[in-house]
Amino acid sequence: MPSQFMLLDDQGAIREKFAIGDTMFLSAQGLLPCTTFTFSLGRKGHEDKRELLARYVSDRHGTLPMTVLIPHFGLLHPGSEPSYLTHEEAAKIFAGQPYTIHIAAIKQEASFSHTLRFTIDDGLDRNPRVFASDRHGRLVTGFEVGDSEIGVTLRNFPPGCARIFVVPRQFDWRVGDPVEPVRMRIGAPVGAT
Repeated sequence: MPSQFMLLDDQGAIREKFAIGDTMFLSAQGLLPCTTFTFSLGRKGHEDKRELLARYVSDRHGTLPMTVLIPHFGLLHPGSEPSYLTHEEAAKIFAGQPYTIHIAAIKQEASFSHTLRFTIDDGLDRNPRVFASDRHGRLVTGFEVGDSEIGVTLRNFPPGCARIFVVPRQFDWRVGDPVEPVRMRIGAPVGAT
């Protein structure tokens, strides 16, 4: 079986176009078993400045399961000092741009390279999104008690009312799981309408 790499969305669909804020996943099969692969991001006009994204190891069957490659594309601006961007700031920088993912592996008996291409199309940003943010709408990946205000940004929601609760970190969250909000010292749930 020839090597096959796929870029996927959070639903597991293969895609070549993503929106600002999308999390990009990767899956592969037909690889050299137990081999380290390096993934780096290139941008047209900046081919000499690739950004290392990840190093993943194929399993003994030569596959990589669906794995996060780029979380919240564009909202975290790379550089010597990474900074978080608003959706609007990220769209000005990244939308409409073609990108490449360079994949390389070196093993004693063989070397391997492959390239995937994708574009950022901000016209795809139609789904409702909720993410933790600062007061300016910049992504925040976590909060510590007493360290800062808790904020949330909603995008593409219809006008009206929304109830938002703070919940403890829960991995493997599924639709239909009960919502059990964090409670303040006085026992009231932490939330807002």
